[in-house]
Amino acid sequence: MRKLGITNVLFWALDKAAADILHAYDIAVYFNPSLYSSAEYEHYHSQNYIKMMFERPRFWKLIMKTGTNMLFLDIDIAVISDPMAELVGDADLEGQIDEFDLRVAKDLHAYPQMCGGAFYLKSNERSIQFLDQLGATLAGGSGGVVDDQEAINLIIHNYTAARILNRSKGKDDIEVPFGGVSSGDDDNRLTVRYIPINRFLNGHIWRRAVQTQVGKFDKSKSGTIMAFTPENLQEEFVPALIHLNGITNKEGILRRYGWWHLKDDLTCPLS
Repeated sequence: MRKLGITNVLFWALDKAAADILHAYDIAVYFNPSLYSSAEYEHYHSQNYIKMMFERPRFWKLIMKTGTNMLFLDIDIAVISDPMAELVGDADLEGQIDEFDLRVAKDLHAYPQMCGGAFYLKSNERSIQFLDQLGATLAGGSGGVVDDQEAINLIIHNYTAARILNRSKGKDDIEVPFGGVSSGDDDNRLTVRYIPINRFLNGHIWRRAVQTQVGKFDKSKSGTIMAFTPENLQEEFVPALIHLNGITNKEGILRRYGWWHLKDDLTCPLS
């Protein structure tokens, strides 16, 4: 992000050691010892992982109540170009598609899952209401959810709570957005937009359906060009970011493709 000249970045540290390191680099950081924290790697859906995910809506609401719009990105994301340039701006929530199947991710008539680790949320009353619903869903275990992402998808797939701007179902040659259209000024449902999979790429599809070439420069000078490989879906592209969710050797992948920006002694060349 700093290499791209993006400066309005706040890191959320989950332990004091991480906060101290970021402070040493004069990087803006938020650390709240009252929130559950862990300095260790936590496995997906382990008890401590679930505790951390439970805290996320509380942090997001803190940001929303400052009146600041938020692009939230997990730490296992390689940013290739300015992710803010990918936003349309007409929805309260714009997020990364979190599907395993490329056809589902690209199908405008599918109702895909959204990732809780790469999304943009506008600061407004609808978003705060959404976060309150999110917290209540997690606290009550509604629908059997155990983490924030499951809760997000439970809510945005509920027509009484959200409506989707760029996914629809067809009937008699008429396209009807999932959740329908606005019922007027008193419609307080969250508006949702899915970011195209070739712009915010997830790790599941990158691993299964994408070929990556390093050192083949395009006009963006990113040094990386990707291509969807399934028949009839082939397309060259350079994503704005790639989220390595579902990938185990994250550091190795970041180093291999030139997305790792720390020196071997873990100092930052951009500091």
